[in-house]
Amino acid sequence: MPVAACKKTVRKGPSGGKRNMGDTTHPDERVPGADPRCLTPDAAIPCQWDQCCWPPSLVGQKVYGSLSRGRSTIPRLTALILLAMPLFAERSSPAPFEFSLMRMGTQVRILVYAPSFSQASEASMAAFDRMEQLEWTFSDYRTNSELSRLNRDGAIAPRRVSDELFQVLHRSLEISSYSRGAFDITLGPLTQLWRQARRAGSPPTPKQIAQARRRTGFQNLILNSKERTVRFELAGMALDLGGIAKGYIADQALQVLQRRGLRSALVEAGGDIAIGAAPPGKAGWHIAIKGVQDELLALHDVGVATSGDEFQYLEIAGRRYSHIINPAIGVAVSDSSQVTVIAPDGMTADALATTLSVMTPAAGLELADSLDGVAAFIRSRSNEALRSRRFPSGRPALPPMRAGFVR
Repeated sequence: MPVAACKKTVRKGPSGGKRNMGDTTHPDERVPGADPRCLTPDAAIPCQWDQCCWPPSLVGQKVYGSLSRGRSTIPRLTALILLAMPLFAERSSPAPFEFSLMRMGTQVRILVYAPSFSQASEASMAAFDRMEQLEWTFSDYRTNSELSRLNRDGAIAPRRVSDELFQVLHRSLEISSYSRGAFDITLGPLTQLWRQARRAGSPPTPKQIAQARRRTGFQNLILNSKERTVRFELAGMALDLGGIAKGYIADQALQVLQRRGLRSALVEAGGDIAIGAAPPGKAGWHIAIKGVQDELLALHDVGVATSGDEFQYLEIAGRRYSHIINPAIGVAVSDSSQVTVIAPDGMTADALATTLSVMTPAAGLELADSLDGVAAFIRSRSNEALRSRRFPSGRPALPPMRAGFVR
């Protein structure tokens, strides 16, 4: 596609991350009708690696992209994908393509190897469409989403829900059980309370926190697998899937690409990464972990998620609060570590990154070691680097990682 054929897109919404606590603008606001093939980092030209994606000064160079996570309009410096792919590829072999589009209030990137641009474009469009469909299931910012309707009616009577929502709720309860409540999707009342705190500029009172906590507890979420119904035991309960749904949606987008025969693919959704088969001739996709010393890992067929408060936090009266709430006390974490989790799928990685963020480092690593196919890296506030037994050792990532595309 020539440059002249691609119209520029202007977005009105945020540039990355989930929405901040207290934000009222819908994260999906943008000018309609945009062609995702135009949404390269410069939002101007189609991202076909062997055509005109990058300025001439970048030909032959490696390009970095930032990952963001959490409720912030500022990109998080948590982990970076290193696109270790040549800008020119032989047309007789699968070539690398990248597509980018706003989904879930963040910039979502699809990287895929395909025989042709048309095949890569059509498959990526289908993956983006699937993500948009699932936003109408899981978003608590869309008042008519399936989750929002369940939050309004879940305490009235058992409600039959979609397969997708039931699957995520069932997996959430499993993780709540083996983490002993460190992961809890019933924190909706507390999430709303802390969003109000951000608007007010002062933390909730102990009385407000106690009142909200009385309407939480994963034990009060009742699932009926046979009927595929959901019921809330307590009036005023509400679910918040911000710690698991994005990873699940990334998994689903990757599955769309794989069903279309594109197995060497990667979906990055605001810090949650669903990784397919390795690129042709490579050991894996090169993923850089931001730690005490940046490291480069070669990964395939896994999910990766990073959580923390380096850029996503609320500061009140000199105290820094994470966007992550500790279910045990109902308070936003105020001494958050940066946690990176590798798991068999993006949904599990997403949930466990949130879980380990509210646990002590020792307890978090013990939990990671007890789970099949799970590895964790924790960088504490004191800059101490801790690894679970299965977390792979990488090689130094040079140059040092930084947010945004390196120009």
